[in-house]
Amino acid sequence: MIFGDDILKKLLMKILICTIIFYSQMTFNAVAVNYGDRAEIHLEKFSRIGSRSVATQSEKISREYIENTLSEMGYKVKNLKFKVEDYDTYNIEVNKKGKDTSKTIIIGAHYDGRIEGNACDDNGSGISVLLELCEVLKDIESPYNLKFIFFGAEEINVLGRGLHGSYDYVESLSKREKNKIKYMINLDTLVSGDKMYAYNCYKNEEMNDESKELLMKLREVSQVNNINLNFNFNDDENVSFTNTKSDYYPFFEIGVPVIYFESTNWEAGDKDGRSQTESLGRIIHTPSDNLILIESLYENRIKERLRDYVNLVKEFVLSYV
Repeated sequence: MIFGDDILKKLLMKILICTIIFYSQMTFNAVAVNYGDRAEIHLEKFSRIGSRSVATQSEKISREYIENTLSEMGYKVKNLKFKVEDYDTYNIEVNKKGKDTSKTIIIGAHYDGRIEGNACDDNGSGISVLLELCEVLKDIESPYNLKFIFFGAEEINVLGRGLHGSYDYVESLSKREKNKIKYMINLDTLVSGDKMYAYNCYKNEEMNDESKELLMKLREVSQVNNINLNFNFNDDENVSFTNTKSDYYPFFEIGVPVIYFESTNWEAGDKDGRSQTESLGRIIHTPSDNLILIESLYENRIKERLRDYVNLVKEFVLSYV
């Protein structure tokens, strides 16, 4: 009987060890696939590359990093060249076929930055989330075609106009191609602001019913997924407006419904959406737009923002038809 007890104890111990290893591996895998994890790795790399301002080596290196990462995912990468004065730069585009090929959803973010700081928030955050979305959505059936675009030369103001990459892209489209766009999502400055926001309108311009319906569905998706998404409503609770132009704007101008995501704080500073934080004010376009500084000031904010934006955009794109 003593011999039998020893065997039983050893058997139970082996079972216990195997169980611990099994659940440890499950936990490890769960952590490894958390939304935002891949985006955080990308953001660290973009921050090391530098500001990525137009016509610099860091812009070229960041473009190559995006292209190589997309190629490794299995995408066929398109480089769409355009000029800013005498300088050649590029929009980067990849496509995924959807269930209904009559319509296309565009998800975009600009990859260039300003010379202040290391352009972590503006817009390392947007391109990092976009890269993870490319990976997450690649093998999931989407209701419509998906077009992921990394826009160049958003920041530089030449002849009174920025947003060069998105303007060049929209102006290159045929009427048929414009009519195929279901809506456009823009990701810009996602991590440093106190709160997550979404807009579907520039200032108080007129909007169609489809644009309002887009915001209604987004509010529903954010609530279902327990994501604290904020809006800057005018008198109509289906219209959330911004005073800032970003790469959504050339699409908005031609009547395409848009969602523009950013993190800021409309209750801080002059209450115009430009004071992103209560404690530090504006971060983008300043030396404070720096990964190490943002991480040290706002514990876990970057990780949480990346996670929530990836999750929210993914769920919205797959559910809104």
